[in-house]
Amino acid sequence: MNGYGGILYDRFAKSELGDVPQMVTDQGMVSSILNNRRVTVMGLFNLGSTFFFEGVAVMSDWNYSLIKEGNDLDKVTVGVLSLEPGADPQVVTQRIQETLSKDLKVLTPTELAQGEQDYVAGWAQGKVLNFGAVIGFIVGIIIVYQVIYTDVSEHLPEYATLKAMGYKDRDLSLIVLQQCLILGVMGFIPGYLISHVIYYLMTTYVELRVSMNTGIALQVFALNILMCIISGAIAIRKLRTADPADIFY
Repeated sequence: MNGYGGILYDRFAKSELGDVPQMVTDQGMVSSILNNRRVTVMGLFNLGSTFFFEGVAVMSDWNYSLIKEGNDLDKVTVGVLSLEPGADPQVVTQRIQETLSKDLKVLTPTELAQGEQDYVAGWAQGKVLNFGAVIGFIVGIIIVYQVIYTDVSEHLPEYATLKAMGYKDRDLSLIVLQQCLILGVMGFIPGYLISHVIYYLMTTYVELRVSMNTGIALQVFALNILMCIISGAIAIRKLRTADPADIFY
């Protein structure tokens, strides 16, 4: 390493940081400057940039203490345990936690990842994104309500005819809710496909490797259905004005 600290570099870091991945591929090792210290890029790994970080580097605790001056190696912040095959992570986690003080936490990889996500979500940028999602949900309710309300108003004579035939308000409400469900499903499909196109453009031109996984897609679908049901429930009040006597005027 020629006396330089060795690091691993994020292959999917933003290109504005330099074409390090290509240089490592061509030369094997690349010398660079990190926080005013000379380092040697020994290899690459896959992670990707985020809204908060343009790239990530992995290094030893010793190199980190040199680059980030003031860090004491005797103060351990994170430790990793390897379990034997067949061991239950939840049971092991609980037993270890019982022997430690409350200021220490024992987490599974999944819990640690969720904790990191919750921590980042608490930043100002994360709060803005969450606030935008809430506003989008509210605006969606208003838009869907306007669509359903307009449809009910235009077909009010038909609903009045159904009432005259013996249909109850509950039956008519179910019809409106069915329309809401159809609207929610049919609206989700193009939205899901357009999301993939937007994610592709973000990955290509903004260099943010975002993707729609199955869990997120199901959450969005459930919220979409809930949004449409709420809108339909509000618009159903218009059905109460459907008077069978109006069809004779």
